[in-house]
Amino acid sequence: MGSPGQSRDSMSCEICKSDLQDLQDGAASRSVEDMAAALTKSAKARANELLAFIDRRKREITRAFYELGAALRELHEKRLWASLGYESFDAMLADREVMSGFQARKLIEVVRSFDRDVAARLGAEKAYALARYVDRTKEADDPAEYVLEGFPVGGHRKAIDEVTVREILRATQIAVLRQKGGHGESERARRDAESTARRVRGRLADKTEHSSEVGLVFRKGSWRLRVELPVEMADRVLRV
Repeated sequence: MGSPGQSRDSMSCEICKSDLQDLQDGAASRSVEDMAAALTKSAKARANELLAFIDRRKREITRAFYELGAALRELHEKRLWASLGYESFDAMLADREVMSGFQARKLIEVVRSFDRDVAARLGAEKAYALARYVDRTKEADDPAEYVLEGFPVGGHRKAIDEVTVREILRATQIAVLRQKGGHGESERARRDAESTARRVRGRLADKTEHSSEVGLVFRKGSWRLRVELPVEMADRVLRV
């Protein structure tokens, strides 16, 4: 049987071990937290670095597409491709693997229609769509005027920064049809198709317990219905 002194020493040792373990656990916990904080800080720094890089490259791309267009315009209009022994501008583009003739002419059209700052604001695709709108619709306006005054969408002017390329292309299509006298006929066909879609939607809703969907798409020169319904409802729909 040990002495009272030995017992006290043993208890003191156990307490020391417990305190030491607590200190080690606390240190480990702080170490993990510090590592997590460092990783978070590193991730944030990397994210900001990448965003800054993307922003710089976006500005470079904006400048680059206009400069490409200017160079292509000079090659095309001064017929410099002939000095290299090519029979055409397109032959030079193909042989040198520059880009397609269509893409090259898009960039050239942008340079012809807008100055550098306006083109940079619009971007290549919107600038080209706007230039084509004026050309295809035989409008006498300067394309740059739409940048200042807005683009006509739905009977009113919409700020050019809010206009989408799709809206410009759609406006071009409608204007061309109107000039050809086909806009009214096209609109009537669309309204008739929508009326048919509503009727079909109503009939199917009753037979499929409102689980069917009917959409309208324009493809291959005509309006078409797109119907979706559960397979188990097919027999019920087809039953006369």
